[in-house]
Amino acid sequence: MSAIYTYTGYGLKIISELYFPEFLPSDFEDANVHITLKNALETKDTQTDWDKSYSKETDLGTFFQVENVARYHVKNGEEIEVEPFEGGDPGAVRLFLLSNAMAILLIQRGKILLHASAIRTEKGLVVFIGDSGAGKSSMLVELVRRGQEPFSDDVIVLKEDPLTGDILAIPSYPMIKLWKETRDSLSLEIIGEGHRLRKGVEKYGHFFHDRFKQDAMRIAKVIVIEKDPVIETYEVLKPGGLESFEILSRNIYRRQYIQQDDLRKKHLRLLGKLLGQAPIRILKRPSSGGEIEGFADFAEHQFQTM
Repeated sequence: MSAIYTYTGYGLKIISELYFPEFLPSDFEDANVHITLKNALETKDTQTDWDKSYSKETDLGTFFQVENVARYHVKNGEEIEVEPFEGGDPGAVRLFLLSNAMAILLIQRGKILLHASAIRTEKGLVVFIGDSGAGKSSMLVELVRRGQEPFSDDVIVLKEDPLTGDILAIPSYPMIKLWKETRDSLSLEIIGEGHRLRKGVEKYGHFFHDRFKQDAMRIAKVIVIEKDPVIETYEVLKPGGLESFEILSRNIYRRQYIQQDDLRKKHLRLLGKLLGQAPIRILKRPSSGGEIEGFADFAEHQFQTM
């Protein structure tokens, strides 16, 4: 019989046969989600080429495979079955479950996710969004070094407060993902031990389990980080309403899985309410050069005065 681990993450109680150093170990009685290890996953799709990456929606749930890593089956917003390939990298197996599989499961549960990092402040969350490589995680680490409280890296779950109507966020799990060059350029003692996320990729995870708080918080401000190959110094822009909506919509995490009409309407409603709640600023930085410390100074001034 496989070992059983209990965790919390993404606002869910998780029972798993797979060990996750990324999640927060927790004690509870009733789980929302079960992660099980399988020797083989059965689908009715006999044409599937399991030698390649693959994804398919069926009546049995969502099946997908990452080549040389694992096969996954996500069903009913409650269960993830995973079949690691022989010799597959355990870090990669976990990485794709934490990202793709959990995103699919949360969307099956009617949740909307934002691709973002965030810090806690007395006035609410300051959320950072932007393209991959823009500097969301680097900004988070630098602000944590300065005494800010980390909330989440990479993904947050959006939620509407049933009493106030405010848009809240739920954190994912207590790990920050950093490329090697960023890791090496920063002092990381404050967020603890790190590890390589998967073989062959120079990206590492750094934990903040002892500072991870899982309560939902109101989103107060949104900072969009952009790299610009033309500018030589930092710039700040205040986007209009339509541009702001398009920016938020582009940063919905795994939005290709949002297929149901009611979930699409929920996505539009949440983003519309968020626009009326949280001011948005675009912070631009030069594509080449520039230390994160200076950009963090600039960002702190902006979100403290927004």
